[in-house]
This record gives sequence, C-alpha cells and structure tokens, in this order.
Amino acid sequence: MKKITENVYSVGAIDWDRKYFDEIIYLPEGTSYNSYLIIGSEKTALIDTVDPTMTDVLLENLKTIKKIDYIISNHGEQDHSGSINAVLQKYPECKIVCNELNKKILMDEHFLEESNFIIMNDYDKLSLGDKTLQFIFTPWVHWPETMCTYLIEDRILFTCDFFGSHIATSDLYADENIYLPAKRYYSEIMMPFANIITKNLEKIRKLDIEIIAPSHGPMYNNPEYPLSLYEEWTSKKVKPEVVIVYISMHGSTKGMVKYLVTKLIEKGITVKEYNVLDVDAGKIAMDLVDASTLIVASPTYLGGLHPKIASILYLANSLHPKTKILTFIGSYEWGSNAPEQFKQLTNNFKAELIEPTQIKGLLKENKYSLMDSVVEKVISKHIELGIIQNNIEHNSKNQETKEVNIVLCGEAGQGIESIFNFLSQILKNEGYNIFATKEYMSRVRGGENSTTIRVSSKPIEGYINRIDVLLPLNKNAINHLSDRISEKTIIIGDKKILGENNEKIFDVPIMDIASNIGSKIFANTVATGIILGIFNSRIERFHELIRKSFSDKPSNVVEQNIQAANKGYEEGQRLRNNNYIRELFNINTDKNVQEQILLHGSESIGIGAIAGGCNFISAYPMSPSTGVLTYMASKKNDFGIIVEQAEDEISAINMAIGAWYAGARALANTSGGGFALMTEGVSLAGMIESPIVIHIAQRPGPATGLPTRTAQEDLNLALYSGHGEFCRLIYAPGNLIEGIYLTQKAFNAAAKYQIPVFILTDQYFIDTVNNVPLIDLNNLNVEHHIIKTSKDYKRYSITDNGISPRGIPGFGEGTVCVDSDEHDEYGRITENMNVRNIMVEKRMKKHKLILEESIPPKIFGEEENYDILIISWGSTYGTVKEAVETIISTGIKREKISYLHYSQVYPLHPKTEQYLKKARKIIVIENNSTGQFANLIKKETGIKVEKILKYNGLPFSVEELVEKISRTI
Repeated sequence: MKKITENVYSVGAIDWDRKYFDEIIYLPEGTSYNSYLIIGSEKTALIDTVDPTMTDVLLENLKTIKKIDYIISNHGEQDHSGSINAVLQKYPECKIVCNELNKKILMDEHFLEESNFIIMNDYDKLSLGDKTLQFIFTPWVHWPETMCTYLIEDRILFTCDFFGSHIATSDLYADENIYLPAKRYYSEIMMPFANIITKNLEKIRKLDIEIIAPSHGPMYNNPEYPLSLYEEWTSKKVKPEVVIVYISMHGSTKGMVKYLVTKLIEKGITVKEYNVLDVDAGKIAMDLVDASTLIVASPTYLGGLHPKIASILYLANSLHPKTKILTFIGSYEWGSNAPEQFKQLTNNFKAELIEPTQIKGLLKENKYSLMDSVVEKVISKHIELGIIQNNIEHNSKNQETKEVNIVLCGEAGQGIESIFNFLSQILKNEGYNIFATKEYMSRVRGGENSTTIRVSSKPIEGYINRIDVLLPLNKNAINHLSDRISEKTIIIGDKKILGENNEKIFDVPIMDIASNIGSKIFANTVATGIILGIFNSRIERFHELIRKSFSDKPSNVVEQNIQAANKGYEEGQRLRNNNYIRELFNINTDKNVQEQILLHGSESIGIGAIAGGCNFISAYPMSPSTGVLTYMASKKNDFGIIVEQAEDEISAINMAIGAWYAGARALANTSGGGFALMTEGVSLAGMIESPIVIHIAQRPGPATGLPTRTAQEDLNLALYSGHGEFCRLIYAPGNLIEGIYLTQKAFNAAAKYQIPVFILTDQYFIDTVNNVPLIDLNNLNVEHHIIKTSKDYKRYSITDNGISPRGIPGFGEGTVCVDSDEHDEYGRITENMNVRNIMVEKRMKKHKLILEESIPPKIFGEEENYDILIISWGSTYGTVKEAVETIISTGIKREKISYLHYSQVYPLHPKTEQYLKKARKIIVIENNSTGQFANLIKKETGIKVEKILKYNGLPFSVEELVEKISRTI
C-alpha cells in the first residue's frame, strides 16, 4: 500500500513476469494492475480491482482495512474486475458502483445479483463524507461501458485503461521513460477508438486535474503530459514517415525493400523497416500512430500473401490507423492473387491507395524503374495531401530558396569551436536547415581557423565558397579568407582590432564587451549572441544551452557567460535595424527541422558502427579519425563497447582481427598514415578469412602531409593494401545518413563474406555537421553469420560460393583453427600445391557474390538520354550534386547532363560500363592529383574519362565546380 495523498492509496499489484496480454499483446516490460483505496470520513471506496492472478496481492494490501463500502468499477474486463468476488467475500456489505452497461457485464462474468449494484449516470456524484466521487462516462474508451472516476477534493482522475501503459514499475509516478510504454499501449489498445477518444478528451479537459491515475502503469502528477500526447496521437496529423513491413523468401522482395528504403531516405522521408519473420508487432503499431504511409511487401505464397504478412495486416487493419497512403509491392513467379488479398485485408484504412506493384522473378537492373515509380508516387501523394511541402529535393528547383552563409574566423584557443557548436544547435532547433564545416591549422594555439555555417530555408548538403557574413576575432582573419570575401560580404567585428580604416566593417567592440564582463575569454559567447540577435532568435535558448554546457563550472562563470550572451544579443538586435542585414537574415523556418537531429560526421560513422553491432574498437589516435574513437568511447557503457587505445596501428588492427576471431564485431579506426602500418594485418585478415571493418578518414599525404586538411588520396591504398590476392569491399559514404547505413552494412558484409571491408571518409566528411531526419535504428538487423561447430568442423570447408561456415572458439564442439600460412580445409598449414590452388580459388570466388550484391550508384537527371555524365565518389556528393543542379537550372550549358555518384567504390557495380557508354563526355571529380577513381574506372571498363581534380587540402565548393564543369564541357 502506497500513499498518494491524505487517505488515498495505491493498493494494486505489479506483474513483473507477464509477457503477453490477451495472448497477443507483447509486454516487454511486464505490467501492473492498479487499484486505489479512498478512505472518506464516512465511507471507503475501492477504485477497480486487479487481475484474478493477482487477487492475493490485493487482499494482502487490504489486510488492515476493516471495511469497504463501495467497489467502483470503471470497466468490466477481467484485469480490472477479476477480484470483485474475492473483495465481496471479505467485505460482504460492499456495493458495486458502476453504470448500467457495466452491470450487465459484471453480472455475466461474476454471477452477481441486482442487489449487489448501485447504478450511476454520467456526472453523478457519490459522497464518502469529506471526499466526493464524480463519474465521467467515457464510452468506447475502449469498451462501451468504460467510465472515469473523479475525486473532486483531491483533484485525482481515475481513468482505468485511459492513459494506461504496460510497464511493471514500483514508481508511483511516470518519468521521462514513460513515452514508449504509453505509446505502445495507445497503439495496441486505444488507436481504433481515436475519434471517440477525441470527444472524451474534451470532457476531461473541463476538469481541474492534479493527478491522472490509470489502471495500468504509473500515475501522472503532470496531467498535461498524457493529455497532450493523446491529443497529438488522436489528431488527424501524420508525419512524413513510411512504415515498410516485409518478408522475403528468396531475396527478390528484400531487394525491392532495400532499394525503396534508400531512395525514400534520399528524398528526406523517415523510413521504419520491419522484417516480419520475427517482429514485435507492437513496434509496428506504435509507428502507425504517426506514419503517413504503409508499404507492405510480400512474395507470393500459394498464390497469395505470405501468411506472416497476412497476420500482420489483419492486426494493423483492426487498429484503424490514420495512415494516409497505402501500397503493396511484391514478387511472384507463375501467378499471384496477393494484391487482391492485400486490398481486402486493409479495408479499415481510410488511405489513398497507390496501385500495387509486382515484379516477376528476381529484381533485376531493368526493373529498378518500377521501384523508382513507387517512390515518386509516394512523394507526390505526400505533396498532394499536404504532408510535405513542395520543397523536398525533387521539387525544390521551382521554389525560391533563401540562405545566408556565415563564416567565423580566429586563432585556435579563441573559442571558434564553441561558437560553431552553439549556433548550429540553436539555429537547427529554431527550424533552420544547417550545413556546417570547418578548416583549421595543425596547432593547439594561434594560426587561423574558420568555420562555415550555411543556414537555409531548404535542405542543403554542399559547401559554398561565398561568404555573406564574416565574424573575425583577430586581425589576420580577413587576410586568411580574402579569396572568399566579396563586395557583398558583411564583416562584423571590432574595428580597433581589425583596422580602423576598414569601412566595410560593422563595428562591434567584442573584446571590450568581454573584458568589461570579466575576461576576453567571453568573446566567443558575445559573438554567438550577436548572430542570434541578428536572427532575432530566442535568447532564452542560448541561456539554457550555456547552463547545460557549463554545468560543471562555478555559478559565476555561468552568469558571466549569460551576461556576455545578452550583450552580444543587444548588439545583434542593433545591427538588425539595418534593412540589408535584416532582409539577408529573413529566412523561413521549417517545423519539421526542429524534430530532426544535428548530426556530426564522426557521429555518423560511430552510430553506424553501433547499429552494426560493433562492440570493440581499437585505434591509435590520428586526425581526422580521432572523433570516431572519442564518440565510441563516450558510448561504451551504454552499448557494452570495449575501447582500446593501442600503442600503435599495428597493434590496433591485430587486436581487431583477434576480436573478430573470438566472436566480437570490431572496428579498426585510423587515417592514411596510420593505415600504412596496418597493411600486413589486412593480409592476415585476407588469409585467415577474418571479417574486419576498417575506417580510414583520409587527409593529404605523403607522410604527415597536411594533418588537418581533406583529401581523397587513400583509395589506392585501401584498394591495393596487403600482399597477395584476396577480396575486399570499399564503401565511401556521400552524406551523413549514408555514413550510418553504410557503416552498419559494412559490419554485416564483413561477417557474411569474411573479408576486410573499408569505409573511406575524409576530414571534410568527419568535420561536417548537418540536420537530418530522425533515424530509426531498431530495424537494422545485425547479421552474425556464425554457426555452432561440430566435432569434425572445417574452418575452410570448400563451398560453391567460396564462403565457409564460420565458427568461433567455444561455440560448439569443433576446433576453430586459423593460420597465417596457407592451409587446408581444417586450417592446418600446408605446402601442397593442389591445395594452394583450391584455397586461392575458394577465396577469390567471393568476388562474384560481392559483385552481384553490390550497391548501385545513384543517378540524377536523365537515366537514358544524356550527353555529359558527371561522376563523383564519397564526400563530394552534396557539393557536386548542387553544382550540377545549378548548371542545369540556370541553363549555363544546353547539353543534357546527368550525375552519377558512387558510395561503393569497389568492386565497381556491373552497370558502370552501361552508364558510361551512353555519354559523349565523362567527367570524374576527385580530391586528389591523379584521379584514382577515374583510373579505376578506366582499368575496369577500358573507357577513358576526363578529370576535375583538387589537391590543396580544401574541399570543392559549389561555385568552383560550376565554373570548372562548365568550362570542361
């Protein structure tokens, strides 16, 4: 018995072990059956009872209570009324208080008589002396007889199933962890009654409520929270989210789904993907609370839907979700009635139906256009129904875009990084699209470092050279950026420091303001406040971020930073009075951006690794890769990751190989100079057929080169590293979302093919920050590809595709023997020449399978009819794409131009030659001096290409590529 308020107690039961409700609803966290005791000055009432399985617990909690006058039955289901007879036996004078409908249910279920009941009508009251109960009828939430009971004096609303959550907890009140259990409960139980719930919410809103006390899960002492959640969930609004449920028997349907997922994400749509082979249906139900779209994918099974898909559809259909768009895709061989069954099983969906799409046989290259058509239809429906604005990527060309490019520059140690982080986070949270990156010198103090923050009304992924607003913190900053400053550039800074005679400067005495507050160290906070003042942002958000960021500092430091922020904000507001500045910063915001996340490049690789099941990382710190190591280290306790800072890179790769051998999933993290030491380890992985994932964050070489600059100079190093011949895979993500998905995929690919898999990024990618849609990682499968060994286990048994079943020590009865020398099927050393031939051929067989399952390049523009084909790989994606779009939209050149981007750079996709032969001129863009990818293309296809190359350590800019591409073609 737990006290809630004076003479009001919780006396229910917690069921820690229950796993299913109604034998269908999965309970991952158990549940509770809440019963409440109210002791008035004259009468005592029990609000609901508990499930029959927990009757003993309820009676034990009531053992000191001598008399109960009323059992208030809000709802007749067994989990709330199942102990009524036991309570009546203990308190025979007790009466059951309920409505007429509930009386009939209880009489049938518990063999009760009319004389046991007191019947109440809507808004009737019942006095307990100094406490008064009022009954609020809420029919069909979720049974016809359901009602709530309101304790007027204590302002407690007892809601039964309303606002419930299936979670076993000893806490009386809900905390921040309640959202998912509450949403799961709503989706599985309440969602079919959304329209009725809306009306009942209006009734409840009229009450003065301090506590909401449901019959499952904890209570709420912040009633606005569950009320607002239910108002959101029952509203007609949906989010631009696509739920895809599928099952695949032979890989064709899975291929369709994976292609759709990639394309939809590229269009800015959040995707939730579920393989129903082994799925928690509650997660699907939760996503259907908000999702705009449901795509169902099924192969044909006995002429119809696969049974597992049919069962999920039956459940989803019974929930009456507010999904707006619905379609079916699938595969078949000789005939299919699956689309017709799909339509029958979704008759409760009030959704726009996109005609089903089926593919005969396997998904082949010539059928990808069918999937592209599905994507376009889904996007078009989103626009037509007003779910997304017409400024998504494929339609953005026709809409005016406003943006401002802000550059901050100063010495290392002046806090440029802090300004960068503060502004990016705050502006994103206000709904501005952000693309930010930085360039910095290799030194701890001094030098010139700059950060670029591009703020836009539309999604952006490219780097531009133009500076609209420059905020320099030292005199050398203007000279450092002179080639980017134009007549239109606004410079905001301290004239005393930057030069009294420079009339282009809008004078703000940043250092004086900081010194007057207490120290020049506050200059970065003043500068941040200036930019926020010009944007007319809410300064309170900056205050909150300061308090959070400096929570470990003395209170006077926090307050001084807030003073600095306010002074800077005042200066920014003053500058905003200038019409030109005010108009430049007048950029539309997007509420959808507020719900997105601000993702850093290093986080992208780290999150992808964690999603891929990575539980071991070994590295020797080396810029620019170190950010991935530190991110993984910050998450090691949350995800059970062993983080090893090795004494050198040789140790790092050998540790990672050893970890894979033992059954872990390891990442070796480095940059080019460090990877040079790892190459013997790569050969070891090739010989013992060990999976390994290697992240190389590229920078200019040779030797130490430019340690803090960017390059794409290590493709050849990854491609030809290691002596001998063996298979490998090389991914090079084009943007931060791809960084997550390709890194996750790298772990599965390494495990499947038992080869080294490389992820190539660079300094530009790692130090980029971009807002991206929320990403659901729960549906990314970790594929282990590990077997339990038998006594006669052969680690290198000969198979048709070259992949031997992989065992690990201690899992099974077999010996897992590996050796760096050539070996036989058991892993024993051999010098038999015939065995050598067999083993080399076995290892190389994997290349064919890898090639068949490779990731196709993405093409933008005409797929069939083009004169010019622009090709890039890796991090140049966003900038090249924007440059090509600019050339096409402005009509600079009349030739038909298409753009092909590779995120898997080896092996080259089989369709490469087909793409190249359609073009009159092919131009490959790379951040190196020899055209390493261009040379690979020529080596593999025999087709000569032209090159646009850059190797000074800086990334390409959009303007630079527009000029160079236009001149080249």
